[in-house]
Amino acid sequence: MDEKESKEKQEYEESLQRRLKILKQKMEEGKIRLPNDPHIKESLLAVRYGPDGKVDLKTVNGCVRSLSLAVTFWHDREETKKAMPLKQIQEIYFQFIENNFGQYFDIMRKKKLTPHDVGVALTKNPSTIDSMSKTIPEFMESIDEFWKIAEKAAYAHIEDVFLVETYFHPTTKTLLRSAGYIQIPLFCLIPLCDKSCLWAGGALKTRYIIFLNMP
Repeated sequence: MDEKESKEKQEYEESLQRRLKILKQKMEEGKIRLPNDPHIKESLLAVRYGPDGKVDLKTVNGCVRSLSLAVTFWHDREETKKAMPLKQIQEIYFQFIENNFGQYFDIMRKKKLTPHDVGVALTKNPSTIDSMSKTIPEFMESIDEFWKIAEKAAYAHIEDVFLVETYFHPTTKTLLRSAGYIQIPLFCLIPLCDKSCLWAGGALKTRYIIFLNMP
């Protein structure tokens, strides 16, 4: 066995020890419900500890290893969500947008303009164009960095959020029917309206997806 293989083996065994520790912890906490399967029971009972206090990996079969992998996945997922709550992600993101573009939005609302009107007015001011040309690349870079940090937590949160999918008549806007619940993909975190909900619309039989507020 060369150095690379030896290192990979060591890393795998350390990772497996961690997963087995989490599996044991979750079982002791009563957070795992296992099917009444004799093979699973026998596999778990066969696990032994070595003189060093660690699990003797030779006593851990594929069944237990797979179980520990699944349990650790959900454990790490929950820890990621706790480290960065969805509310915090939303607040940081929208505050960043507000800090950079809030002044233009306030002007638009105060003077009852459209986004197009504001955009046209800004293009007629050379100093504004020069200023924004310098700041926008920095703004986009900061946004990219933020999502690199928040991506895993945000995705885990959004996977847990159920949406009400409703259909409206394209002319009367009356509710046609409700389609129950679906899950939302990460890209829908893009702010399409205000802080309370996100909308996605299609043509013809307009279909709206409503992003429910977190408690």
